[in-house]
Amino acid sequence: MPEERLILMKKYLIFLFVIILAAAVGSIPAGGDAAPEMPRVDLLGLEEPGILDLTAVSESTTAYIMYQSEENGFIQPVTVRLADEDTLGFEKKDFEIEFYRDDSFTEPQIVTVVEDWGAYSKYCLNANYLDSTHGRNVVSSEVAGTINSTYGLFPDSPNGGMSDGVPVELYIDREYRGIYTLNIALDPWMFGMDQGNENNIVMKAVNGWSDSVVFMAEASGVKGADWDIVVGPDDSSPAAAAVYEKLNRAIRFVIESSDEDFKAHFSEYFNLDASLNYYCLAAYFNATGNMGRNMLLATFDGNTWYPSLYNLDTSFGLYYNGEGIYSVDNPVEAFQGGNSLFWKRLVANFPQELAQRYWRMRQSFLKESFVMGLFSAFNDNIPEEARERDLERWHDIPGVEYDIENVREQIQGREEYLDAFFTQIMPEPERVVDPRLLFELELPYKGKVGSWLDTGVNLYAEDMDFTIFLKFKTGQQEPRSMVILSDSNNNMHGLIVQTAGNGTDEYTAFFAGEYVYEALYPLDSDGYAYVTIRKKGNDYTFFGNNINDTRQISSVISTEIQTNLVLGARINPLWDGTLEGLDYYTGMIRQCRVYNEALEDAEIEEILTALKME
Repeated sequence: MPEERLILMKKYLIFLFVIILAAAVGSIPAGGDAAPEMPRVDLLGLEEPGILDLTAVSESTTAYIMYQSEENGFIQPVTVRLADEDTLGFEKKDFEIEFYRDDSFTEPQIVTVVEDWGAYSKYCLNANYLDSTHGRNVVSSEVAGTINSTYGLFPDSPNGGMSDGVPVELYIDREYRGIYTLNIALDPWMFGMDQGNENNIVMKAVNGWSDSVVFMAEASGVKGADWDIVVGPDDSSPAAAAVYEKLNRAIRFVIESSDEDFKAHFSEYFNLDASLNYYCLAAYFNATGNMGRNMLLATFDGNTWYPSLYNLDTSFGLYYNGEGIYSVDNPVEAFQGGNSLFWKRLVANFPQELAQRYWRMRQSFLKESFVMGLFSAFNDNIPEEARERDLERWHDIPGVEYDIENVREQIQGREEYLDAFFTQIMPEPERVVDPRLLFELELPYKGKVGSWLDTGVNLYAEDMDFTIFLKFKTGQQEPRSMVILSDSNNNMHGLIVQTAGNGTDEYTAFFAGEYVYEALYPLDSDGYAYVTIRKKGNDYTFFGNNINDTRQISSVISTEIQTNLVLGARINPLWDGTLEGLDYYTGMIRQCRVYNEALEDAEIEEILTALKME
C-alpha cells in the first residue's frame, strides 16, 4: 500500500475513533452542532483526485462512507464519481457511490439504506442544487411511481420504474456540503432488471437538440451525441451496435408508419400505458426539460419500449438553471422536446385514451391534496435547523424564492389549465352513481368537534345491513388512537381501527365488539390499507388481506352496541385544519363508500378493484 494512502487511512481511523467516541457520549460532531436530527452521510477520500476535485463523470475515486440515522448505521468502502453531466457546472454536485466489501475495491457489497428498497451496491447522492424545496425530484418521482404501479408497470421495481430518495446531510472530508437526497441509482435495480439479460436495456436521451431524441432521425450510436446506454453493454463495446439497432427499429416505426399502422401496431414497439402516463405526468409537472432530454426508454424484451421520467428536479415549472419559473399555462408543445414526433403522433392517434388517462389520474393522484401531502411528508424529514444550515452554506442558490408555496401555486394553476385542455379533447366523464350507494365520503372532513371529526354518517348496527369500503393509510403520531369507525360514545365497542402510534405502521388492526375479533391488514403496494366490512343480519364479514384470516364474526356487536356507529376520525389536537395535516395525525381515509345493503362477493371485488384504480 503506498505511503500516502497509509497516511490517509490512519487519518480515517482517527476520525472514525472520534465519531464512535462522540456517539457513545451522545454528541456526534456535526461541524460543531449537536447529534444529527436527520440521516447523516460522511465521505472521506482515500486518494487523489479528491472527491471535490472530480471534474468528469468518467473519473472516480475511492473513499469510506459512514451513514448514521435513527434506524440504521454502517461504515463501508466506496468508489465515488460524478453522477450527472448537468451538475458539472455547479459547485454542489451529484455523486454516484458504489459499495465494496473491503478496501481492495474488487468485490461489490450490497447494503440496505431504505428497508422498502431492498439491498443494493449502488446509490446516488443528489444535490438538488436548483431546488430550494429539495423535494421536487423525490415527490414527483413518488407520484409517477405510484401511478405506474397502479397500472402494473415495472412490477419488480422499488418505485414503479422511478427514482426515490431520502433527505440526508452530507459531509465530504468533514466539510459540510448541505442537504442532499440519497437516491435509487440509475441502475438495473431501479427497473427490476437483470444486468445479465441482453434484452434488459435502458436508454437515456442526453441531447435535447438532437433529431433522434425527438424521433425525426435514427440514433447515431455515439456516446453523448443523442442517446446513451445506461443499462446494458458499454457504448464502446461491440454489443452496443445491436442495442442501438433495437432502439432505431422503434424510431423508424415512428417516422415511417402510417397513422393506421401507428395505432394498430403501437404496442409492438411501445407500451401504451407507460406512454400515456409519461405524457400526462410531464404535462402536470410542467416538466419542460423532460419531453426530449432526460427521457428514459426501457425494454425488457428488446422490442417494446417503456418511456420513464427521470431528473425531475426542475418539475413544477422551474427553469433549467433555477433562475425563473414557467407560466402555469405553458403548453407541452413549448417544452424542450415538445415537438417530438413521438408525442405528436401519440396525441393525434390516441386522443381519447390520453384524455381518459388524464381524468382517471385527476380523480386520484394528480390532485393538489395528494401531491402537497407528499411534500409535507418529505418536509417532515428535514428539521428547520437543517434547512437553515443548508441555506447558510448555499445562500446564493438560484431558485431560493421558488419554494413550497410556489409549488402549490404551480399545481393549482396547472390543474386549471390542463383540465381545460383535456376538456377540449373529452369532457370529464360523469360518475355513474349506484342507487344503493348510501354515502361517499368527500375530503376533507367537515364538522370538527374537539379532536373528533364527525362526518355525519350514522349506521345503525341492529336495524340495517350495509357494506363499507375503506381505503386509508396510517400515520399515527400518538399510540392507540381510535380512528375511522366507532360508536357514538367513542369507546371500545364497534368497528375500530387502531395503530401502534409510531407513524410507520405496517398494519391496521380492526376490532369488533369489545376485543371480540382482531384482524391485521398490511398496507397494499400503493401504501394504503383496503378493508371491506359487510353486515348481513347478525354477521359481519371482513374482506381484505387479513393476516389472521378469520373472516366471520358471530354478532356480539348487535347486543353490545345500543347506539349508532359514527364514521369519523380521531385527530391530534395540534391538527392545523388542512388535509395534509390530517394525513399525519390520523388514520386518513382516502376513500369511503357505504352501501345500504350487504353486497355479494363478486360485487365487492368489482368495487374494491375500482377503488384501487381511482
